[in-house]
Amino acid sequence: MIRLRQNLMEMDTVVFDLGNVLLKYDPRRYLELLKIDPALHDRIETALFSNPIWHEIDRGTMTDEELADAASALDPEIDNEIHYYVRNWADYFYLIPENVDTMYRIKETGTGVYVLSNFSERTFAKVEAAYPFLQHFDGRIISYREKLIKPDHAIYRLLLDRFGLDPARSVFLDDLEANIQSALEVGMNGIWHKAGELIAPYFVL
Repeated sequence: MIRLRQNLMEMDTVVFDLGNVLLKYDPRRYLELLKIDPALHDRIETALFSNPIWHEIDRGTMTDEELADAASALDPEIDNEIHYYVRNWADYFYLIPENVDTMYRIKETGTGVYVLSNFSERTFAKVEAAYPFLQHFDGRIISYREKLIKPDHAIYRLLLDRFGLDPARSVFLDDLEANIQSALEVGMNGIWHKAGELIAPYFVL
């Protein structure tokens, strides 16, 4: 059990998003790291990141290659760059070590620790292979496996039902306000985490 600093409520369970909570996630920054021509960044963002199908790989209804094909169809001149990006971007999820350490400190208090995160199958496989800490949670809901994505209420209810969690004594950390709002709407507590900040100050440790 752990106490939240913001209201001193006691929680039995802490649920973590991964991107920008425990792992750095910045799709546009990856364009630079992959040394893709800066003149093409806006076009790739339009064809890929701003495309509604971007979320379908996380839902598990489309493969990464199918996503790249669909995005390339919108801007065929940058087909090679889009496919190169989609094949390689999963290599650039970096650990946020201070926040992972905090997760372990929370776990040591006897508090349940869980993951609820949107990921495609291929990307999660690479991240899971790279970071052993992902094996140390009490349970994980990864979107592609469930064919559901945040902020759909159904994926939160699945988390609660599958692991028998009490929403009133569970707190969810996520970097997107919409995802926190959905957590609140199913009865959980929520902390809207700002990317780049540490999570330790949220808790009385």
